[in-house]
Amino acid sequence: IKPIITRYRIAQYQCGECATWCQGMPKGLFSKSPFGMNVMLFVLHEKYLGRATDRHIRESLKMLYGLILGKGTIHQILDRCAELFGSSYEGIKQALRSGKYIHADETGWRVEGEDWYAWSFSNEKAVLYTIENTRGHGVPEKMLKGFNGVVIRDGYQGYDRLPNEHQICPVHLLRNTKEKAEMPGASDEMKKLHEQLRWFVRMIRKKHTRSRTMKQRITLHHQMEKVLEKFRKGITYNDRDAEKIRSWWLDKRHKHLLTFLKYENIQWENNAADRAIRPI
Repeated sequence: IKPIITRYRIAQYQCGECATWCQGMPKGLFSKSPFGMNVMLFVLHEKYLGRATDRHIRESLKMLYGLILGKGTIHQILDRCAELFGSSYEGIKQALRSGKYIHADETGWRVEGEDWYAWSFSNEKAVLYTIENTRGHGVPEKMLKGFNGVVIRDGYQGYDRLPNEHQICPVHLLRNTKEKAEMPGASDEMKKLHEQLRWFVRMIRKKHTRSRTMKQRITLHHQMEKVLEKFRKGITYNDRDAEKIRSWWLDKRHKHLLTFLKYENIQWENNAADRAIRPI
């Protein structure tokens, strides 16, 4: 396919009073870039939907359209796109930071053959993605700076330093106990712990739907914290896996498992983050 190459003659004018230079801009072009909208969209599509490397994008443009680009040109196009979308990106950040809660999650992402990470932050209004070369706590701290609501997340410790209230997804806890309880040779102690925690999660969800006022929700939260203590306080499980779950989930993170009970519209699980990050 032959590329369509258009040459524009763009007039520049200088104001006689303030000496400011002005020029027109043809439709579909962007200043500081010799490439039109179609080339930019092709690069964005291949990079973020196709997850292609820069080399693959250059080869595709050459093979399909006979368009030969230098090694650094793809990065230049992406940088220019970042400038063009900058105000929209900041608007998404503001829509998230002004909300009552944010779902957070991350997944692996390959960049030029190296392991990077794609992060997603979302609420009912917006989804914000960022691709970083680290899975460290600095990423959520940077992206959620100024946010004062509840962070709904999994048990990954990279979120622990956030100064917000946290709601750790109990579904991840139950997946962990279910996996251990269904392993060949699983102990009765492990099986019993899974059944008890599954019963506990069902119970608190039912009670939460019946709590109509703030006072009722705060009271319920206090009561359920007392119940949760029975699974962790003053107990040492003989089963190695059960003891790890008690220590990691119930002892260190018990304060973050029941946060949703205090609020009317805070989800108890993090499925929204899974749905937001699954397309990429």
